[in-house]
Order: sequence, then C-alpha cells, then structure tokens
Amino acid sequence: MRKVLGLQFALFILVVSFMNSCTKSSPVGSELLAGDQANIEFTDTLTLRMRTIKEDSVIVHDPFRTGNPFSFYLLGDFNDPLFGNVKASIYSQLKSNSAIIIDSAAFETATLDSIILSLVYDIDGFYGADNETYTISVNRLTEDINPFETYYSNQDFDFDPTPIITHAFTPDLDSVTIGSSKSSPQLRIPLPANFAEEFLSQESPFTNLSQDSAFLSFFKGLHIKADTETDGILSFNLSSGGSGLSIYFTTVGDTSTIKNTLTYSFNSSTLAKLSRMNHTFTPEINAAVAGDFASGGQEIYLQALAGPSAEIEIPYADKISGTIINKAELEFTISVQDTSSFPSPEQIILATRDIDGTLLIIDDVDFALNKGNISLFGGQVESATSGDPRQVYKMNLAGVFQDMADGFTDKTLFIRILPKQEQAARVTLYGPEHSQYPAKLNLTYTRLSE
Repeated sequence: MRKVLGLQFALFILVVSFMNSCTKSSPVGSELLAGDQANIEFTDTLTLRMRTIKEDSVIVHDPFRTGNPFSFYLLGDFNDPLFGNVKASIYSQLKSNSAIIIDSAAFETATLDSIILSLVYDIDGFYGADNETYTISVNRLTEDINPFETYYSNQDFDFDPTPIITHAFTPDLDSVTIGSSKSSPQLRIPLPANFAEEFLSQESPFTNLSQDSAFLSFFKGLHIKADTETDGILSFNLSSGGSGLSIYFTTVGDTSTIKNTLTYSFNSSTLAKLSRMNHTFTPEINAAVAGDFASGGQEIYLQALAGPSAEIEIPYADKISGTIINKAELEFTISVQDTSSFPSPEQIILATRDIDGTLLIIDDVDFALNKGNISLFGGQVESATSGDPRQVYKMNLAGVFQDMADGFTDKTLFIRILPKQEQAARVTLYGPEHSQYPAKLNLTYTRLSE
C-alpha cells in the first residue's frame, strides 16, 4: 500500500488548495499552565449520530487542480462480496512525445513493425484478487474531450463500439525488458496492424501525427474497459512515462534502412484522462445509504471511488460552551473483515460542507499540514491502546469542535476515504450504538472561570 507521507501527503496538499487561504489557529493538545489543571474535565459520552451517505459522483479530472494531477486509474468489473459490483473504465487523450523528422519521401515507404499499448501497473493500487484472468477492450473515442473542463465520475463519452482489440491477460508483476533496458511492470498489448496503418498512411504526417490540436482531431483518444467480472480490480499509473502508445516502423532511404518509433503518452497536464465509475451496491449497502441516523447506530460504510461516505452529527456540542477544548478525538473501531484480501484504507479524512455543498477538509488537517506532521490529525489505521486486539482510526478535531462548542459552525462533519478517486479500498466502522466498541468522541476541556 502507498505510504501516507508520500502519495497521500501530496494529495492532502492538493485538497488544501481548495480551502480559504486564512485559517484560524486552534489549540491542539493540553498545553496549559499548571494552575489550570484543576479545571480540566474529560468525557467520552457526548452524543454522536452517524449514517452512511451516497455520493453520486466524484471529480476525476480538474484542470484547475494545483500541484500534481491524478496519476492512478482503476480498471475492472469488480465483484466486492460486501459492497457489490463496481465498474471502472478509463477515457484518455494522448499526446505526441516527439516531432517527426523523417524525410517525407521516406515516410511514404514506411512499413509497420509493431504497435504496442503499454500501461504501467500501479501494484499498490490493486484490490482484491490480482491473479485472475482479466479481459479488457480498447476502443477508439469518437467524441472530443475538453481538457479545460471539470469532469465527474459519471461522465460518458462516445466511442466506436467495435474494439480496436479485446485482450485477455493475467497480470505479470515482474519488470519487463524493452530493448536493452528494464522497465516497471506493465501490461503491453500488441494492437492490430490495420490500426497502425491509419497513422502511417496520413497524408500530412508532420502535422497530423505530431502537432497537438491536429493529432487530437485525427485521434481523439482511447476508452479502455473491462469485459469480464472478476474478484479484483487493477490500477494503472498513466502519469508514468512508460504508459502510452508506441508505433515501431521501418523506412527506406536512398542509402539505408532506418528503424523509427512514434510515441504517444498519457502523461501531460494539457490532456484529459479520467475514470468512469459505476456502482451496483448489495442490499446491505443499499439499505445503509437509504437509511437515517438510526440505521447508522451499529455500523457505517466507507468506500473509495464513487462509493459511500459517512455523515456525523454532534448535536450537543454547544453544551461544552464556555470552555477551551484541549483535545477532541473521534475514535472508530474497524469491523472485523477480510483485511488480507480487502485491506482497510490507509487514510480517512474529516470534512465540512460550504454554502455551495462542496466538501472541504477541516482546519485541524490544515494545522497538521502546516506543522509538517499529518499524524497530528490522525486518520490512519492503528492498533487500539487497550482492550481486545483490534484496529482503530483516531482523528483529532479540536479546532472544529471548538467552533461547534462556541456556536460558530455547523455540528455536522463528513468522513471520506482519501484519495477517493485513485483507489478501491473500503472499510466498515462500528457506529456509536455498538455494544462493545462504540464510536466515540474523547473530549478533554478546561472550563473558563465565570
């Protein structure tokens, strides 16, 4: 699995860019003078109300996203035994990596050697079974994608229904040798010769094959989808230079025969590439997302992709008014599941909604990022410090809870997996009414003198 302080830390930075530039400083921890210790109180019985909620779609392409764009794209027709079926496919444009410098007369003699579509595996992003036979189709897009538009996970584009190729494979996670060099593990699909001939027979190859706008007019991109249902889902790194389309051909000059290559990559900030996600939930998950706060008393369900998130209400937060919040920590116990095949997500996050309904990370996450230490917020899988062996998530929300107690903000929060768009992980958490391991808010505060 990816390390939080690597990929996911960078993703936190990207999410922060959507927040207001000003953040309120809030006390975190119990940094009090010795004389104040007598006024410290603790409770873990403040009422929590929770429910699972459905997210119809998530952003999968954002031209205004600062920093690194999305890199990892899921592909599969995945049968999750608990959450149900999820289909994830890919739409993407390609961009020429090199200018054509072949003499035009020589280009007319071009003969194809091979054409290869390569997709670098994101091995850490595989979920469920990875040793099955997968069958995928590669189709040609017939509709333009605008790279300067924001797209969501329920977006569809027109494509030629006749596949360029349908390919069956079992993932090979060993490195591959290309020429004389070793490269990252990747899926390499030989495409048919008649597809390559469309490239080599261009009347204006210097323009149509290498200039961005002309190339995208000639070749709008690819749609890659899974054709068979499996017990796992794959992930590919389309930001890797190893992912792309390569056409190997030979030209004959006046005095020599020359081997040539045209390469087209997915890795460009000026291109659009996005995931299409579709969920068909089990009856259990359907009942959860249709339920109210009473239904979330025992369990709540979180899933990446466009799967469910959770809503939390702390209705009596204002009963702690007139205090300084020293520490506020939400604690959730992970329900017993098959963590070997379906590991819990490494990072979950707390968010609030703005007046437009947009989810924004809470100030406590921003505080942790400014300190360069995301563990100040938490939200990562850890072992419980007492009781039966179990795994928990703990998240610090002292800043936002102080605002709730003082009546400055809404008493509703949301839990999401981060990042949602680039992984397939899911988890079940016990709710606040669970008999043995209830979700709870561990609250330490100091009463101010009246």
